[in-house]
Amino acid sequence: LFLEEYKDKFSKLLIEEDRGIYSAMNKGIDMATGDYTIFLNSGDYFHGRKMIESMYPYLQEGTDIIYGDLCIHKTNGEQFTKRYVSAIPKDYFTYEALPHEAAFVKTELYKQKHLDENYQIISDTIFFHEAINVDGKSYKHIPLTLTDFFLGGKSSDTVNLKDEKKRYFNGLDIFICTHKDFTPPVSSCTYIVIDSHDIKPNLPLG
Repeated sequence: LFLEEYKDKFSKLLIEEDRGIYSAMNKGIDMATGDYTIFLNSGDYFHGRKMIESMYPYLQEGTDIIYGDLCIHKTNGEQFTKRYVSAIPKDYFTYEALPHEAAFVKTELYKQKHLDENYQIISDTIFFHEAINVDGKSYKHIPLTLTDFFLGGKSSDTVNLKDEKKRYFNGLDIFICTHKDFTPPVSSCTYIVIDSHDIKPNLPLG
């Protein structure tokens, strides 16, 4: 009903069956034609009417990934601002993520990589990890609250989130662990061990 009522506001509208969230996002990537792409899921909205206008100067710089902060709404009605780091350490994505709801990504970069549909929750985290830490793409944090995000959706499933991160990061040729006493799960990987006092992990991978 909503889409029918406002369909004249969309430059492109596709309504069809998909295989999940990342399948739908990949269809959006295939259809995108602009310089940058940002994904807002159900319930997300830009933080203020002039947010896009305030981002325009940054989008002219040509950085591959530009991200800001989130205003997070809890299920009890409370809200807080989540600030993200400006310098991303190598192990960052083992215990944290970047908000795709507040990240402008060059469309050509999304088209080159797409999102891994073998995961249900962390495919955007995998995308950012590989783009930044593997491929060396440029990134920049903007200290502005860009998007309002409501907890309670699929990404709030912390149990499956943790399981998927373990499955992905345990399978890498180079595994980054967050504790120097960590026991490697397999012997065929190269391990980068980071002293635990240097980071603030909330996802033990052992």
